[in-house]
Amino acid sequence: MTGMFPAVSSNRARAFVDMTEGHDSDLAILNDSNRAADVRLTIFDILGNAVQPSVTVTLQPQAQTAQLVSQLFPRLPRGFRGTVEINSLVPVQLVTLRSTLTGDRFLLAAFPIEPLDISRNERVMFFPYLVDGAGFTSEIFLSNLGTAASAPRLSFTSQAGESLRLLIGQTK
Repeated sequence: MTGMFPAVSSNRARAFVDMTEGHDSDLAILNDSNRAADVRLTIFDILGNAVQPSVTVTLQPQAQTAQLVSQLFPRLPRGFRGTVEINSLVPVQLVTLRSTLTGDRFLLAAFPIEPLDISRNERVMFFPYLVDGAGFTSEIFLSNLGTAASAPRLSFTSQAGESLRLLIGQTK
């Protein structure tokens, strides 16, 4: 379950990376232009520190690639959480997937990419479903890509549109 903005081509973007227990992140890049694109990927920890040298992926015109972050940065430790910044002189389109491996299940969820070179007017993001049961739970990740403090607000409603009171971070 993911709340996402529409995809746009971007020269500079950032995505969340999760390599905690049972998870990995996949980065898909599309070069839909008529020029080759050298896409530089830089991995940052949750404090914003670059933790490994950048990796460059070259895409020919009209080409695409998808790789796990653990393949692009094989020395990242298990349990790593942070961000990957994507820079390219040629605009590219991006998608991030978060994989979850639990026993006999392999699940994928799309994670949004936030273009850093395009301002957004959207202030509301909708997540259509939250789950908790039958071996599934929902996680919500909030990130502030700006330089000033932010104060996000989460509102939960039932299918009937009524406000729900949820205990967050607590067990049943």
